[in-house]
Order: sequence, then C-alpha cells, then structure tokens
Amino acid sequence: MNDAHLSQIINFPTRFRQGQIPSLLDLVLLHDELLVNSLDSLPGLGKSDHLIISITLQISTELKSNSTAKYDFSKADFVLINSIIDSIKWNDEFNNLTCDEAVEVLQCFLLTICENFVLKKKPPKSTPFHSPWMTRSIKTLINKKKAHVGQIQGPSFGC
Repeated sequence: MNDAHLSQIINFPTRFRQGQIPSLLDLVLLHDELLVNSLDSLPGLGKSDHLIISITLQISTELKSNSTAKYDFSKADFVLINSIIDSIKWNDEFNNLTCDEAVEVLQCFLLTICENFVLKKKPPKSTPFHSPWMTRSIKTLINKKKAHVGQIQGPSFGC
C-alpha cells in the first residue's frame, strides 16, 4: 500500500459474527481520499455477516470531441506520390542545411503531399468506445497496478 501510495478509507468494522468480536475485513483502497463524496454502510445481503459498503466517488470525465479529420492512406495514390518524391533532387534540397532545417523541410514537404494527394476521413459521430471516466491518468494507474502485480506473482508457465 505504501509503495503504491494507497490509503485505506474504511474505519469501521465490516464483519459481524455472533460470538466474535466485530472486525474490519473489507477494504477500500484509494490513491486520493478527496475523491470520496460519501461512504456508508448498509446491512448485509441475506445471511451474510459482512456489511454492504456504499461509496460515491467524485470522478471528473473528459468527453473529447474528435472533430479533426484524419488522413485516409488506404485510398491514397501512392504511384503518383512516389513519382513526385522520385522527381525531387534531395541533395539540392538539403544542401547547406542543418539537420533541424532539413527535418523541417522534409516535414513541410510530407505535409504538403498529404494535404494535396491523400483524402481525409471525417471523424465518426458515434459515442466513444471507452467509458467517460476512463481518463489517461486512471489508465496509467491501472497499468502500474497490473505491472506491480505481475512482479509479485512472477512469470506463469501454463501447461
């Protein structure tokens, strides 16, 4: 928990069994306690001796509108593009240029080729494929957790 900078936010017993001392067995671990809007306990389901933990988190969502058209290289005329590239005397173009200047010339040339000879796709109007709460920072934390768990368990050799 310390290595992952996690805090345990449950501070009350969550298991009650007749004849035993109530104990705190169910945990909620968070990297930021300020995300918690409310934390409540409810009676257990059926004959369970564990409480139900109800937690409401404040998580910001980022809905990104993908309004930028992208190049559709699958429909590009590469024969024409290759003939244009072959017709240029690159030694003359890059003569007396620094490396950075040459890269800038090449980038400008490639962008011009794309703008003139590659069609653009309009972005899809459908909803995103991921949940709105799955931000880049949350995905990074999930990946760190998976990597850490993999280190603890070590390699698995299936038979």
